[in-house]
Amino acid sequence: MHFRTKAISYNLVFLILFLPNIIIGQNYTLIGDRAFGTLGGETYPLLSKVNNRIIIGGNTPYTGINGDRTEISCSTNPSDFDVWILMLDESLNIAWDKTIGGLMRDEIHGLEFISIDTIVLTGETFSDSSCDIRAISRGGSDLWFTMLDSSGNKLLVNRYGSSNGDKGGRLVRSSNKDYLIFGGSGGGISGDKTTPGYGGMDFWLVKTDSIGNKLWDQTYGGVSNESTIFQNDYFVQECSNSTLILGGRTMSFQSGTITASGYGLWDAWITKTDNLGNQLWDKMYGGNGTDAFCIVSNYQMVLSFLVLQALNLEVLFPIPDVI
Repeated sequence: MHFRTKAISYNLVFLILFLPNIIIGQNYTLIGDRAFGTLGGETYPLLSKVNNRIIIGGNTPYTGINGDRTEISCSTNPSDFDVWILMLDESLNIAWDKTIGGLMRDEIHGLEFISIDTIVLTGETFSDSSCDIRAISRGGSDLWFTMLDSSGNKLLVNRYGSSNGDKGGRLVRSSNKDYLIFGGSGGGISGDKTTPGYGGMDFWLVKTDSIGNKLWDQTYGGVSNESTIFQNDYFVQECSNSTLILGGRTMSFQSGTITASGYGLWDAWITKTDNLGNQLWDKMYGGNGTDAFCIVSNYQMVLSFLVLQALNLEVLFPIPDVI
């Protein structure tokens, strides 16, 4: 699989990919596209844009320098992945690319231009302190946070984890310029995690300051598993009044912080919290099979609709009480 970006106009492409008020079925004119890749299979591409510059990123396997990649991986295990970042100009030419990771598997789940000169990426890492991963493992996989300058040079690298594996890492910059990193955790109170687990894999929210120092963390979930496997079926969003909306897929029924009733194998679950992550309410959506959210949002992840996928049907509805 290769990364592919298609430009209709450099404003319109972001409307098509990210805005909820696009008119489906309207005709657009394609003015260019380009694939980016290596001899391996790149996965889970992400994209962010500021002015006339585009940053894309995804996961790339160890295949050495080939294709569009100009840096080697830290890992030499073909089954491991590193993070691959490419800076593009407005004509989709590559200005530079960077391969980021440690000796084991590393993945990207969040990517944002926070200013014209600064890029932040988040994800999960199985690597201990090695190469670009500069902090020791807390146990299993951890969440990680990396800040780059506009030339791809690393400004700082942080990681957050418990003793039993932490995954995902969606990224939102809050209104006070701090960061919200939303993922999953299978651990109890240990490492950087100060809140207990409820069973299986739970949702885990970490708030950091503007340079990635942890301020607080909260855990949400029930006695079974909550999922952060796929980038587009879990999310966190700050509302205009600094409250938070977050959610994803769950197998749990009423237990832990889940007060809503479940319907099937996997259900779609959302919760609203105050600005410190304390839960205010939660809601469950689903049928008797497997259900998940598909996020429809603008470039800044301002979430206004969800797609409920159940029994091969899709129902589009606004999230209640977002603002």
